[in-house]
Parts: sequence; C-alpha cells; structure tokens
Amino acid sequence: MKKAVNKRTSNKQKESMKVVETIPTKKEMCEEQEQKAPLMLTIDETASKSGLPPYTIRTWIKTGVLPYVLIGRKYLISWDNFCKFLNSNMGVA
Repeated sequence: MKKAVNKRTSNKQKESMKVVETIPTKKEMCEEQEQKAPLMLTIDETASKSGLPPYTIRTWIKTGVLPYVLIGRKYLISWDNFCKFLNSNMGVA
C-alpha cells in the first residue's frame, strides 16, 4: 500500500522557492569596483592638475588640514576629497 503524496504546493512555498538575488557577472563586479575606487594622486600630480604649487599642498598636509594616505614614502591625495577641501575653504584667506 502506497501513501498518497501531496503534489500541491502552497503559495507561501512557491514564494520561498523564488530566486531573490541574481549573481553578478565578472564584468559587472569589475565595473562596480572601478566605480568605487577613488582617484588617488601624488602631491606633484595634484599640484599640476589643480594649478597650485606643490609647496602649498605639502604645507596643508603637514598642518593636517588636507587628508592624505601615506604609502611607503608617497603621499596620496584623493582627488574628490581635495576638491571638497578646496570648495569648503573658498574665501578663507
């Protein structure tokens, strides 16, 4: 004697079986990482891009008003943070 198997599934069971997330492709993952990585520049690169002398940027770093990252002996400055710094200090003499 075989037992009857209930082949009907409820709506709740169907909803729980749905795929909620899709797995991103390798290309999509690389694009996300590229968007998140900030543009980091050395003091000389920042100076040439902004038109300011490197001495000024070094002074701001030494006084602690400009955020930076020190990797080895190189000071790296986020271009986005640098622009925000300049815009927040406009008119300050």
